[in-house]
Amino acid sequence: RMNDEELDGQPERAFAAALRQEPETWTASCLPPESIIALAERTVPDVEAARLMAHVALCARCRREYAERHALFLELFARTDLPLTFEHTDGGMNVVGYLPEGSDDAAWSRRLQEAGFDVPALSHYAIEPMRPGLVFGFTAFAADQLRVEFKRIRPILERAAKERA
Repeated sequence: RMNDEELDGQPERAFAAALRQEPETWTASCLPPESIIALAERTVPDVEAARLMAHVALCARCRREYAERHALFLELFARTDLPLTFEHTDGGMNVVGYLPEGSDDAAWSRRLQEAGFDVPALSHYAIEPMRPGLVFGFTAFAADQLRVEFKRIRPILERAAKERA
């Protein structure tokens, strides 16, 4: 990590280092790195541009961590026969596990809440009826904790599936 004096007047250096370390984190949904540099050069004083680039580097590291946690989360569920379907996403801090049509996602969510999990029903956020699902957060948990909590949540989900929530 570079301190403020090292970053002053060198935003491109910090940003270039971030890109070299985290190239896989820059997806099509991200603002292109060249655009960030150009915007910073036109609108932000050098000292602040350096801090912006340091922040962008931090964001790149976070995106990598979140991608690793996302992959682990999906891998854990893929090893089961739970009736949850996860569609592809290229990022984010939450993932939706879709339930079979006709499922009561609010009932599934209540069961999880009773066991100490905060997994809202997708219908909670909907204005109109939609496919039932559960909104899982995974980014706040290290890999080991994800594995431990998955062992706790799996039997609850299996019971809900067996009893059709």
